[in-house]
Amino acid sequence: MASENLTGFRLSPQQEHLWRVWQGGGGTYQAECRVRLTGAVDTPALSRALEDVVLRHEVLRTVLRPVPGLALPLQVVLDAAAEPLAPFDGDGRSPLRARLVPDAPGSTDGLRLLLDLPALCADSISLENLVREIALAYAARRGTPVERDEPIQYVDVSEIFHDFLSEEDPT
Repeated sequence: MASENLTGFRLSPQQEHLWRVWQGGGGTYQAECRVRLTGAVDTPALSRALEDVVLRHEVLRTVLRPVPGLALPLQVVLDAAAEPLAPFDGDGRSPLRARLVPDAPGSTDGLRLLLDLPALCADSISLENLVREIALAYAARRGTPVERDEPIQYVDVSEIFHDFLSEEDPT
């Protein structure tokens, strides 16, 4: 039997809690948002902007993989160069699913961008940040100069939470 060499990261305390709820039959939870787009939408630029954001943020390329002998799965960041991700195609490799739908049935005046991520990867605040990131990437794809700092990756934040929770109480 061949073994798989897997490189991954442990779940954050919040992710551990959600994972245990899911495993206990508590259902699955999704973080979703709808963004109304007005005016002419350059859909190829929007698609490329979304791909840019997925490349920029590891959590949007992170999947959970079970490991024999471990109670919790590992977070595995997919290599986008080796496995191109297409959130608009719903290819299942990225946790992010994105769809463009008419603002109203039969309408051609506006579109809505629907974004959907597992709650293990996002909450309402991260969705707000994601929408801002997509808007900046879209502006950049349309020729507007945009300056952005290097993002903080979620696996780093997860380790900070673990370190904080494992420190002894100084009092």
